[in-house]
Amino acid sequence: MLLLSQADEKSLATLEQKAKESNSLLEMRDKNGILLAVGNSLKAFHPLKDRKGRPLYIVLRKPYIDDRTMKLEQKVVYDIKLDIYKGRKNWNFNNPFLQEHFNQKETYWHRTYENWNKSNSILKECNDVIINKVK
Repeated sequence: MLLLSQADEKSLATLEQKAKESNSLLEMRDKNGILLAVGNSLKAFHPLKDRKGRPLYIVLRKPYIDDRTMKLEQKVVYDIKLDIYKGRKNWNFNNPFLQEHFNQKETYWHRTYENWNKSNSILKECNDVIINKVK
């Protein structure tokens, strides 16, 4: 797992190279572990937006003053987790709404992944594709 806030170009390139060598797909999750997208490259995640039109592939930082040092510092408030997609995961959350949302997302992306593997779409040969775009 790789946090986008702590990643550099080399670590991102290494992750993408591992996925290509093993013929795997990449996953993008939010801070709660909710699966946001599965694609065949990191570049495919760049144009993704939420319902309000804000980009998903982003790190948001909030400035704050550290009480001990009295210096202005940055705190990460939104981050993305990147990893190689290994299939459906089972996590338990205390919040039932978050658990239901997690289960729906995992089921949707697992079903989409199975359809991607079964399809003979020309998009499987293309770069930068999110797998739910295949029809």
